[in-house]
Amino acid sequence: MKATNAKQVLVLVTALTFGFVGAPAQAAEPTVTEAAGNGAASNSSSSSSTVAPRDAAAIAAFRASMVDFRAAMVTYRSSMENFKVQIEAYKLAMEEIKPALVAYNTARKTIGQTFATTMTTARTAYKAVLDDTTATAEARLSAKTTFEAAKTAAVTARQAAITALGTAPVKPAKPEKPTMPVRPVRP
Repeated sequence: MKATNAKQVLVLVTALTFGFVGAPAQAAEPTVTEAAGNGAASNSSSSSSTVAPRDAAAIAAFRASMVDFRAAMVTYRSSMENFKVQIEAYKLAMEEIKPALVAYNTARKTIGQTFATTMTTARTAYKAVLDDTTATAEARLSAKTTFEAAKTAAVTARQAAITALGTAPVKPAKPEKPTMPVRPVRP
């Protein structure tokens, strides 16, 4: 009984979509009547046409694509449930790794600040000798040698500290959200 009602509804929707109007007995083959010369409908002077086979093929293709769409939606819903579980695990992993990341970044910042302070101190001492007009050539050469040695020592100390610090903690990969399937368009 429901299948018959569904077929009648489908035929009615199809008829209304294509502008066909007919009695339930004519539902199997909807017809179009063309008006006579003055606009009044006349059965004797009208011609009728049936639904083109390409339209029937388009409707059949649409039905098949709707079956595929429904199957894809079932898969999408299960994928979304799985995604929600994965995102909760990701958030938990991020909360666990956050202190390690903060500690690593703080140590890395401290190493950089120590290097910058050492370089500023050495540069200031070297510049003081260069700006001194009474400094001899030997004093300037000695200041330059001292600056180069301090720079080399600072770079070496920074590189050793970074090597001792090790690699940064690796963040977990964020799960990718599944894409929703696209609903097929009615012909």
